[in-house]
Amino acid sequence: MIQSVVEVGDQILDLPDVPYAQLCGAFSQASASLEPERLDVLVAGFRVRIRVIGRALAATILAPMAHLPAAAGGAPDLTIDVIHGEDTGYTPPETCLPTEGKYGILLKTSADGRFVGEERRHTRSWLDREQNRIVAWYQSEGLLNLDERARPFHKLLSTWLEERGVQFLHAGLITVDERGLLFVGNGGAGKSTSSIACMLSGMGYLGDDFVGFSGSSPHFQGHGIYGTCLLANHHIHRFPVLERISKPANHAFEDKRIMYLRGEYGGGLGTRIGLSALLLPRVVDRAATRTRAASKGEALMAIAPTSVMFLPRPSKAAFVRVSALVESLPTFWLELGRDVDAIPAAVSALARNL
Repeated sequence: MIQSVVEVGDQILDLPDVPYAQLCGAFSQASASLEPERLDVLVAGFRVRIRVIGRALAATILAPMAHLPAAAGGAPDLTIDVIHGEDTGYTPPETCLPTEGKYGILLKTSADGRFVGEERRHTRSWLDREQNRIVAWYQSEGLLNLDERARPFHKLLSTWLEERGVQFLHAGLITVDERGLLFVGNGGAGKSTSSIACMLSGMGYLGDDFVGFSGSSPHFQGHGIYGTCLLANHHIHRFPVLERISKPANHAFEDKRIMYLRGEYGGGLGTRIGLSALLLPRVVDRAATRTRAASKGEALMAIAPTSVMFLPRPSKAAFVRVSALVESLPTFWLELGRDVDAIPAAVSALARNL
């Protein structure tokens, strides 16, 4: 699920206009009377401490990463502090966002590049790249968009991780016999369907929408970050076992349902795996699912636009990393037939021959 970023108003701010310090002060003041919910997680090898003031919000924000618990003790590499407006009564100044349209997302930065922000009608999130801290305000748990519930902080987290050699990918990632297989492509190509079908068959699961990768050829590593999945409302019937744990969107214009996997399917959630192949799913009009070789150019066109251009700060370095990944791994089309249950067998057969 990719949202377009809105370009409105002044997106490059002078330091006095950056609201980061104000948000930090609000968090400090609120935490004096309300104890934050805290979770320490290990994200792609980095210790991240998340503190949320507001229990209802914390239950939603912490769930997608709760399968990545870090060992007790140790200072965090990154701290993420979140204020729930409904519980604290705090409201930041209004920001310039459009009044029409489905998603209003405005990305901002300070003139010196130290601060990077994401602002929506109901949320404000700012990263201090020097202090390694994200501070955020969420107005209401009931106003969160699907992407905020399924992969919280992903835009600012991707910026922070990229500077440490971990690149976000718009992809699904599963494991077969200790081999990591990436499903890449545009929205609607079949990444989620393929990833979820493989997970339900007993394969390891690291994500269906956004994952990370690091390293260099020939030793690329894939990283699971969010223990969630999203399915279109008209596709959920294809996976009836997931219907009972699925939760609806908060907004009528969002046509997907979210599933938190840690409880029922936590045993299959992975954190890190060596990458062995790229698969390009696409739906075909036949019953059987099959695989066939894909060219490097086809693979790059499937992975680069939504993985590189979606980042808050698209960069040449990100494109170079993704290109190196494509060049290093074997690439295949995964032609998805009408029988969803046949997908895992086709993927497993491919993995055995790698």
